[in-house]
Amino acid sequence: MTSADSMTGRQQAEQSLRDSEARHRAVVETAVDGIIIIDATGIVRAYNPACERMFGFRPEEVIGQNVRMLMPEPYRAEHDTYLQHYGDTGERRIIGIGREVTGLRNDGSTFPLELSVGEATEGGQPIFVGVLRDITERKEAEQVIRDSEARHRAVVETAVDGIIIIDAAGIVRAYNPACERMFGFRADEVVNRNVRMLMPVPYRAEHDTYLRHHRTTGEKKVIGIGREVAGQRKDGSTFALELSVGETTQGDETVFVGVLRDITDRKLAEAELAILAQHDSLTGLLNRGAFFERLADTIANAHRNNTMCAVLHLDLDHFKHVNDSFGHATGDSVLREFATRLRGCLRKTDIAARVGGDEFLVIAPNVNGADGAAAVARKIVDNLNTVATVDGNVVPVSTSIGIALFPVDDGDAQQLVANADAALYKAKREGRGSSCFYDSELDQTSRRRRALRGELEEALHETQFELYYQPVIDVTSGAVLAAEALARWHHPNLGPVSPTDFIPLAEETGLIHRLGPKLLNMGCRQFVDWRDDGLEVGAIAVNLSAAQFRSGQLLATIRKAIELTAIAPDRLELEITESLLLGDLDAVSAQLDELSDLGIRLAIDDFGTGYSSLSYLQRLPIDRLKIDRSFVQQAPHDPDTCAIIEAIVSMAHKLRLEVTAEGVETAAQFGFLQDIGVTQMQGYFLSRPVDEGEFRGWYAQRHPCPRTAPNNLRVLDGSRA
Repeated sequence: MTSADSMTGRQQAEQSLRDSEARHRAVVETAVDGIIIIDATGIVRAYNPACERMFGFRPEEVIGQNVRMLMPEPYRAEHDTYLQHYGDTGERRIIGIGREVTGLRNDGSTFPLELSVGEATEGGQPIFVGVLRDITERKEAEQVIRDSEARHRAVVETAVDGIIIIDAAGIVRAYNPACERMFGFRADEVVNRNVRMLMPVPYRAEHDTYLRHHRTTGEKKVIGIGREVAGQRKDGSTFALELSVGETTQGDETVFVGVLRDITDRKLAEAELAILAQHDSLTGLLNRGAFFERLADTIANAHRNNTMCAVLHLDLDHFKHVNDSFGHATGDSVLREFATRLRGCLRKTDIAARVGGDEFLVIAPNVNGADGAAAVARKIVDNLNTVATVDGNVVPVSTSIGIALFPVDDGDAQQLVANADAALYKAKREGRGSSCFYDSELDQTSRRRRALRGELEEALHETQFELYYQPVIDVTSGAVLAAEALARWHHPNLGPVSPTDFIPLAEETGLIHRLGPKLLNMGCRQFVDWRDDGLEVGAIAVNLSAAQFRSGQLLATIRKAIELTAIAPDRLELEITESLLLGDLDAVSAQLDELSDLGIRLAIDDFGTGYSSLSYLQRLPIDRLKIDRSFVQQAPHDPDTCAIIEAIVSMAHKLRLEVTAEGVETAAQFGFLQDIGVTQMQGYFLSRPVDEGEFRGWYAQRHPCPRTAPNNLRVLDGSRA
C-alpha cells in the first residue's frame, strides 16, 4: 500500500468520524428532551437547546458550572453524596431510568422532571449523560385525576341514592353507605359476594340470565334507566326500588354501575292516588271516570255476548231541602248512608258510582230485559225510600231512578247515561220515589236543551253573559293571589241559567269556541283594568273546556287574548280538569307545554275527583293543584277525608306544586286547612263569587291600604254553610 493510499484511508476515517459527530450533534441539538452531560465532579460539559427552554438558562451560563445550580436546595446535598460515593467506590448509584426529580429554573421556580442517567467515557474519563423530560403537564393531569377520584368518592359516599358496582360475574365491587341504610347489610358483608343476595328469589334467575347473555353476546340487556325492581333487606323483607344501570370499564374489566332509589313512599302514594282516582272520597263508591270505564267494558261484553245491560241514574229526592234544613254535614251523612244502603241491595255483579252531589249511577249487567232492570230498580226504591236518623236528625230519604237499556236504547256509554238522565227527569216529574224507563218521545230534558241551544247562539250576540269573580286568598299574608272568573248567563226570560246547563250545551254545539274566547278576553281585560286602578290581584284564573283543547286553536286564542288586552302572560292562570287527561295525553301535554312556555300558569281544578296519577303530575307543567270542594266539605269531621287531603298536600309540596283548597265554607274547615299547611284558600268563608262592582267593594273593605296584615282578613257573606 502506498503512502497516498494510507493517507486517503485515514482521511476517510476522520471524515466518517466527523459525520458521526455531526449526526449526534444534530440529534442532541434538535431533541425534544433535555440532554445534559456532566463529569465525575458534577461540572456541566454539554447542555442542549431543550435544556435551555426547560431551565431558562443559556448554555454559556451553565456549561463549566456545577450542575447543582439546576437543582433546588434539598436535592444538592443528595447529589453531592452520590458523586462522592461514585468517586470513592466506582459504584453507579446515580445511574437509572425514569426517576422523578425536581428542577430549578432561572426565575427560581421549581418543576417536576423525569430523569434518566447513563455513563460513558470521554478521553478516558467517566462522564454522565442525563436525559430530562419536563413532566409538569403529566403531574397536573395526574393531580386532576386524583382530585376527580376524590370528588367521585365523596359523591358516592355521601349520595342519598344507593350506588353499587358489580363485575360481569355479578360480584359486588363497591357498595356505598346509602346501600347500607337501604338494605341493612354492612359493606363488608356484601363486597366480594354475589349481588343476588340483595334480590328476592324470583329476581335472581332473571338477573343471572341477563349477565350470562351479556357475557356470551355482549348485548347490553341489563343497561337501563329507571326500571322498577324489588330489593331484599337483611331481615328478609322486600321493598320497591328504582334501578338505573350503566356499563363502564375498570382496567380491562367490564363493570356495571347501579344507582338505586328506595321508592317505597312513592309506591304508597301512587297506591293512595290510585284509590283516589277510582273512588268517590265521601261514599267509597266509584267516581265518574271509573264508572264510564266500567260501563264501556260492560257495553262491549253485552255486544259481544248478545246480552242486555242497564244503566240506572239515581238521585235523592228533595236533597237540596236536606242541605238547607240540616246543613251540609248532615247532608253528607245522608249521602254516606244512602251509598251504604245502595250497596246492600245490589247484586254482586252490579256496579255503583257517585258522580256528583246527590247523583248516583248503577250498571246492571246481564239483566233479563226490561223486567230484569225494573226488578233491580224496584229493590233499590224499596230499600231506600224510608226515614233515616242521621246525627240525631230524622231525615226523609227517597230516590227516583231513570233507566236506559242496551241495546234497546242504542248508543255509547255517554249516550246511555244521557238517556238514563232523561228518564230520571221524567220519574221526578211524575211523582218521585219511583223509576222510569227512557222513552225518546217524552224526553223533556232533550227538548229544553234544544230550545236553549238556539237561545245560546242569540245570547252570544247580546250582552247576556258576564263574569263573576271569586278570590283566592293567601291566608298567611292576606294577599289576593288570584280571582277566578266564573261565567254567568242572565237569560231575559228564564233568568239565570246554570253553567252546568249551558257549558255542556256550548261544548256539544261547538259554540264553546266562541263563548270561551269571549269569556277569556273579558277576564283578561278586567284584570288589566284592576291593575290600572291599583287593585293588587295576583292573577286572573279562567277555566278551560276540554273541547277547546280538541279544537287545535287554543294556543292562537290565548295569544290573541294576550295581544288584545295587554295582560302579562304570567298574570293569566288557566284551570283544567282531570277529565281532560283521560283523552290523548300526548296532545294535551304538548299544548300545555306551549302555554307554559308563554309564561302562563296552569292549574288542575277539582283535583281528586277524576284521573289522579303521579305520572301526569310529573309529566305536565302544572303549577297549582286545587283540592276539590267535595273533600273540603267533609273536613275536619271525617278522618278518612282528612287523611286524603293531607296526602294531597304532602304530595303537592314534594312535587313543588302550589295547593289551593276550594269550597272553604266554615271556620272549622279554615282552621283544619291552616293546621296542615294549606295557605291558599277559596270559598264562601272568604267571599262568594260576586260581580265586578261587588268585587271592587269587597277589595276596598278588605284592602284599606296596598298591603293588609293577615289579622285584618275580612270575609264576604261568610255566613253561608
